[in-house]
Amino acid sequence: MGYICVVGGANVDIFLSPYKKLKLRDSNPGQLRISCGGVGRNIAENLARLGNDVKLLTVLGNDGNAELIKSNAKQCGIDLSHALTVEGNGGTYVSFNDVDGDMFVGFSAMDSIDNIAPDYLAANLDSLNGASVVVVDTNLTDGLEYLLDNVTAPLFLEAVSCAKVEKAAHILRNLTCCKLNHDEAQTLSGVDVVDEATAVECFARLPFTRSIYVSCGAKGVFCVDESGATFVPAMPSKAVNANGAGDSFFAGAIHGFVHGNNLVDSAKFGCVCGALTVACADTVCADLSCERVSTAVEEVYGK
Repeated sequence: MGYICVVGGANVDIFLSPYKKLKLRDSNPGQLRISCGGVGRNIAENLARLGNDVKLLTVLGNDGNAELIKSNAKQCGIDLSHALTVEGNGGTYVSFNDVDGDMFVGFSAMDSIDNIAPDYLAANLDSLNGASVVVVDTNLTDGLEYLLDNVTAPLFLEAVSCAKVEKAAHILRNLTCCKLNHDEAQTLSGVDVVDEATAVECFARLPFTRSIYVSCGAKGVFCVDESGATFVPAMPSKAVNANGAGDSFFAGAIHGFVHGNNLVDSAKFGCVCGALTVACADTVCADLSCERVSTAVEEVYGK
């Protein structure tokens, strides 16, 4: 099966959650949690916890954040041997959650990701093209276009946000799969995806990819390729922290792909990963495992 190569940011996440409903322009008692994050790093950790061999091409500072990320990578089995180290601080993300665990507002200080540039990627092109799958996201700037033009392995793209995917829209091409949420899909295609027919219409307007996932949050996900669209309902879960759920879903779907599953069965695996992550306080569920997810897939969706 080989290894999966993820290209993207690695940062430290700081989550602030109130005990009661937020009061704006006031002091809100609550709790703080610090964990490793970054879209690329989150996907890499989920894939590693599912038992995959994972290389992460990323940029780290020479600060305490980097040491925390390195320690976490060693613990969960992410290969950071190709990571780039730069002077100064690495990335930091701060999320102010509401009382239900959903993000109220977030702040990111991740300019260091601009160092994931064409020259760094060119130096690692053999590792990229030797992978079973390469996973990228639209946080990348110049590096994204280089990957789209030079990577021969199957490319999976995480859209990240409406603003970022819209900015990258003119360069998108050569994708095996693109994961979008409802708003990102509408931003790119102009289609309000509400059912399988509109999911097919959306896909028809996105010629840069061979398949798409359109996530509808707690409801489920539309899986679409040239054969049509199928809706996979989400696994019910009590939300503790919704941050990282989309990354976990996509990692689960990628895991399914590299193990030979079709688009829909891969989405079922991904939905369970996302549901387990939502129920955890951290961005990645430390108890995630292939065995646990496979058992839950059978319980929720049948064999």
